[in-house]
Amino acid sequence: MLLLGLELFDGKSLKGWYWTRGGAVPAPSWEARDGVLRTTPGVGKEVYLLSEAEFEDFDFRFEWRAEAGANSGSKYRIQMYGESGQRLEPVGLEYQITGDPKNRRPAMVGLSFWNPL
Repeated sequence: MLLLGLELFDGKSLKGWYWTRGGAVPAPSWEARDGVLRTTPGVGKEVYLLSEAEFEDFDFRFEWRAEAGANSGSKYRIQMYGESGQRLEPVGLEYQITGDPKNRRPAMVGLSFWNPL
């Protein structure tokens, strides 16, 4: 994953990412394996994985793959964080990724403005 010439994911570790603030850091529900950043359902605490780097203007590109029934996404332009226990809750825009075409609710439809008025 590259952003403005900066690599966010090194392909082998969670270096450069965080998922909680202070205290005892729970094992995340994420892992780096075979050059892929992936979730580990049922293993670790379900958390948002957040980049330590911050950006103002960017061209964000990523590849993704979702299994049947997946409900994931990539949040960006995060404005603030809420907290629930040790889980940070980012508030911002989200590119929704779902692996269930039968379960596409209006809230899961993406929208982009390329030439705003």
